[in-house]
Amino acid sequence: DWTAIQVEGESGCDAVVRRHLENPEHHRLVFTQAPPGLCGCVVSAGLMKELSGRTRLSAIGPLLVYQPQAPQPDPIARDANVQIPHEIRRGLVRVIADDAANPPTWDGHSDLCDDPVKLIEHVEAHSRHSPTILPGHVILELTTRRTSSGIFSKDRMGAGRCGLFTRSDMNSEMLDAICEHLPTQSGLVVTLDGVGDALLHPHIFDFIRTIKTHARAVHLRTELLVDSATLKGILECGVDVLSIDVNADRANTYQVMMGCDRFKDVLLNIEWLIAHRRTFGAATGAAAFGLPWIVPRIQRREETFADIETFFDRWVHTLGTAVIDSPLPFDHKVGEQHDSLTPAVTPPRVCERELLGRMTILSDGSVPVSELDLEGRKTVGNVGGTSLQQLWSTLHSTRMSLIQNATSSNEDLRLRTP
Repeated sequence: DWTAIQVEGESGCDAVVRRHLENPEHHRLVFTQAPPGLCGCVVSAGLMKELSGRTRLSAIGPLLVYQPQAPQPDPIARDANVQIPHEIRRGLVRVIADDAANPPTWDGHSDLCDDPVKLIEHVEAHSRHSPTILPGHVILELTTRRTSSGIFSKDRMGAGRCGLFTRSDMNSEMLDAICEHLPTQSGLVVTLDGVGDALLHPHIFDFIRTIKTHARAVHLRTELLVDSATLKGILECGVDVLSIDVNADRANTYQVMMGCDRFKDVLLNIEWLIAHRRTFGAATGAAAFGLPWIVPRIQRREETFADIETFFDRWVHTLGTAVIDSPLPFDHKVGEQHDSLTPAVTPPRVCERELLGRMTILSDGSVPVSELDLEGRKTVGNVGGTSLQQLWSTLHSTRMSLIQNATSSNEDLRLRTP
């Protein structure tokens, strides 16, 4: 399925092999920053033997990211990274033909496969003007109910920009309408997120099992303020990634952010999941390579600023994963109180790439144009009466029109979650 891989030239596999052979003992891992599908990497036999231990660190990713217990220079700035032209490095595409629902657009174009810059331009242009049959990522809201009531909960519900949410929970008929035209085991990724906490939906685990028959992966975002039976259900339903909104590294910060005194509860729930999730290899607990991936998250704002560094180091050391989110990127209104920290702005190119590859479905089945339209005021239709394929086609063309005619400051072109 790597039909466009580059072998020769300064950005191809030959260059990676040559770099490794210059100093095999030192260059145990060699790679480029080419988009996925354009170039491989070299992993020495010795390093591969170390990775065969099948611990949480037994993967390429942990070798490249910051590890608080073992600081190192950024690998991207070292000889292990073979430098390639910036036109290739900045490409925001994936050139792998592994999705039957969305066949590759470069097959039969040998001239494209011989020139990585032209290939990237072709894939980017095709994603803008010729949408895939289905989105690659669906953000599915199952409920608007939430346990917490603090600053974080208010932010997730629009930070006072929207009225009271009265949408009903998504029903099974609505989910069936979404899945009806999806092929079995498609390349689709589904994130269960939205105004509410998906774990509060009464049929959450049945829904996840249904989605798993069609999707490549299911990502569930939750506050994890649940009982032991729900924890057990998380591990039994087959969810792949579990994002947990912890939002603090101290109990008093948690109280402010979540509006309840349950910091210990969420930590104990995470501890239970780590101890009981499915693992691979002999390692146990946090040292094991296990599923689901557990990803603690914290929102970067004035109230959490003192917790961010210790939060990030603690969870990267414990699980190898931690996410720092920004508040919803609404424009500030005159006289409106807002967070004093300078916002982390997602580059417009990245926003465009994401918006042309994913869609949000609210719990009532409506599909909003903007990810910040939490009330669903401007939609392209409803899954109850229109096929997912048609909704995606309309949404893509609507967003493409906004991209071509609006400025980057347009709220409709911002991401609710990067």
